[in-house]
Amino acid sequence: MTALSSQARWTRVLMDQNRSLIYGAGWGRFYVIESREALDPALLSVLGLGRCTLQDSLADPVERIAHDRPSFRESRVEAPAYALGLAYLLLRASRWVPLCWMARLVYAAGVRAPRQRRTVSEIGRTLFEVERVVGFEDCYPRALMTLYLCARARRPCDLVVGCLAPTRLMHAWCSCLGVLPYEPLPEHYMYQPLYVRSFDAQC
Repeated sequence: MTALSSQARWTRVLMDQNRSLIYGAGWGRFYVIESREALDPALLSVLGLGRCTLQDSLADPVERIAHDRPSFRESRVEAPAYALGLAYLLLRASRWVPLCWMARLVYAAGVRAPRQRRTVSEIGRTLFEVERVVGFEDCYPRALMTLYLCARARRPCDLVVGCLAPTRLMHAWCSCLGVLPYEPLPEHYMYQPLYVRSFDAQC
């Protein structure tokens, strides 16, 4: 039997003395609000942050990257399972569903699937192979697929949403025990984490 637990943390970026930028997890969008409103329980509940822990700042859980695109420059690319390529395309098409909802569904599906022992390095290679086959790179489905592969490997992981402050440009990534399995070009470090959900599967 596998038990699934998760916890979420969030923070805000001050735009000026009166406004803050936050990520509304319940709707999957960034919002600029009055700084005092960031502590309004009713508003936080509507935005999907009511049960999350507000912190002064969030540190990026990533300490290192296992693989980037140049890591596989000389490697032979193997075709991934057809289902993974299809899943990647479906995850990309699911952007209209808030990320936190999709994350729960994806991780739950992973922990209920037969365990597939993979190292973080192997997860990174699989992600590279999937994106090479589908023909494009997208942080949103990559983060969710990382989440799924970590769940199948029964590995704890952290899903992060960050912004390129002070803009609303978003980036999503998922790390396992401080290691980012695959990022084509290391760019997550430019983004300030606004929302982190930690998942832990215990068998």
